[in-house]
Amino acid sequence: PSTANPGQLQLTIDGKTDIMHTPAVSGSRNSSSPLTFAFSHKLCLLQFYVKASALPAVTSALWGKISNITIVNQNTQYTLTLPSTGTFGGTAGNINTWTAADGVPAGTSIPTDGSSAFVGQALVQPAPYVQSLPLLGKNGNYVITFKAAATGLTYTLNIGTSNSTTTVAGNTHVITLSFLAVLPTKSTADSIDNLPALEVDFQ
Repeated sequence: PSTANPGQLQLTIDGKTDIMHTPAVSGSRNSSSPLTFAFSHKLCLLQFYVKASALPAVTSALWGKISNITIVNQNTQYTLTLPSTGTFGGTAGNINTWTAADGVPAGTSIPTDGSSAFVGQALVQPAPYVQSLPLLGKNGNYVITFKAAATGLTYTLNIGTSNSTTTVAGNTHVITLSFLAVLPTKSTADSIDNLPALEVDFQ
């Protein structure tokens, strides 16, 4: 963390490091009662999986390995004003997913048996956001990009959340990208409706 102003700590949101803090507590050295600290998470974990919704072998070959999943235009800074007031902000930036073994995954093949395969994960600000930065997902959506090895193209996808799937600090949310045995007609889409070759399950 860095200190911008007296009484403040600035923490960078890098996708890998969780942020937790607790309200201030006070006590006396003359008291035998223990102090209770109530730490709470400030970020949520998004985990991405890929699968074939139909014709798995054909779909896997058509798209190739899926990699470089990135959550774009995210708040990249969390400012803690002591004792316990936190705010999100900073310059909007991209947050790469990562695996437990390394940094950004090299690529994951779409399974040919109908199962799903883990691609990567990232810790990010829970949605919905305060819409103060341009190009943030609409209505609490996340905008992601991913690369398909077989086409060599990078695709953009707007993932919407509903009232039942609004992301929550401290929770893990699983996003499954179900690929069809057909390629989209363009490499950039501003909504799921414009990318009919892909279905999304957000939990």
